[in-house]
Amino acid sequence: MYIRNLNRYLWILLLAVFFLQSCNDDSSISDEEYVNRYLYDAMKDIYLWYHKLPVVNPSYYSTPYELMEALRYKELDRWSFVMTWHEYQQYFQEGKMIGHGFMISRDDDYNLRIAFIYPSSRAYSLGIRRGWIVKKVNGTTATPSNVMELLGASASNVINDIEFVDNDNIARTLVLKKEELKIDPVLHSEIINTAGKKIGYIVFQDFIEAANAQIDSVFNIFRQENIDDLILDLRYNGGGSVDVAVHLSGWLSGITNADNTLIKFRHNDRNHERDTAFAIPYNSASFDFSRICFIGTSSTASASELIINGMIPYMEVNLVGTSTSGKPVGMYVLEFSNQDYAAFPVCFKYTNALNDGDFYDGLQPDILVNDDLTRDFGDPDETMRKAAINYLP
Repeated sequence: MYIRNLNRYLWILLLAVFFLQSCNDDSSISDEEYVNRYLYDAMKDIYLWYHKLPVVNPSYYSTPYELMEALRYKELDRWSFVMTWHEYQQYFQEGKMIGHGFMISRDDDYNLRIAFIYPSSRAYSLGIRRGWIVKKVNGTTATPSNVMELLGASASNVINDIEFVDNDNIARTLVLKKEELKIDPVLHSEIINTAGKKIGYIVFQDFIEAANAQIDSVFNIFRQENIDDLILDLRYNGGGSVDVAVHLSGWLSGITNADNTLIKFRHNDRNHERDTAFAIPYNSASFDFSRICFIGTSSTASASELIINGMIPYMEVNLVGTSTSGKPVGMYVLEFSNQDYAAFPVCFKYTNALNDGDFYDGLQPDILVNDDLTRDFGDPDETMRKAAINYLP
């Protein structure tokens, strides 16, 4: 079970951006009703499962959130959603969020632990690290069912008194104020020297626009050190921009396979003209790996699954961890910026160059290993990292 204390929508999976802009010229109806009408009409055309949409009166729903929930084809669609336009811009475009800057997850003993923490956060500067146990928030015992409510809204005026147990089993109480912080898409990177080889290890969290510069910085270091193998840890990466995934693919296989198809988008029968393919870009510094070891979990989704699936035709792909989320589809952005809404209906499915897709049950691991929340990413005894190293011959 994963409990996020970042932005309410941080886990949401986005693959592409296609803006359908609108403005409300009818002052006789509310912004919500206007958005609902436009959203319903748009989904009858572009929604991947448009033929499964129920017949509704959009005016009966007080918010676009409620309408989207009513329209979503629940047999396959776990993802279509609505958020505010401000939240969309803040996270996906500006690379910012308001919160404490960490994610909370439950371990096998039902402890609530810090799963990851952004290095740019004040919480990180105070010493909080992956593995710390969250015991109480403002004097109330934290549980999986109440911790999000206890931590409060994603607003910069929220202050929490949090009782932790650190990785040395020492109790610590810290007062944390939620803040606007810059997201660090790369949570950790290092070069592991083992058995006469150099293995590049990178924990990549967010496919957002700010990620490309960090990806380039890490892979340039890997190039300078002439690494032999790569472990790409996507265990909590819920996806993001397809443009970032394409950019990353150039580092992985951007000389030998430059211009070869990375991924194909396929729309419903009303929108075949939108079908397209994305190619692996040429990168003169690319490693052109013959194999890559990925780390994944049920939180690995969308653009993360895209990059794993997209590499399969071109190299040996090894997956360590558990089954991934299973999101072989993507969204477009329906922009209602004047009304401060953005809707994200599923509009296409994707496959790799071999036309392999439809993995709604997730991509399956080659070696099954559960997440080790008790150790930080660089710990040699952290089970997923250790299993990935051992899996590389």
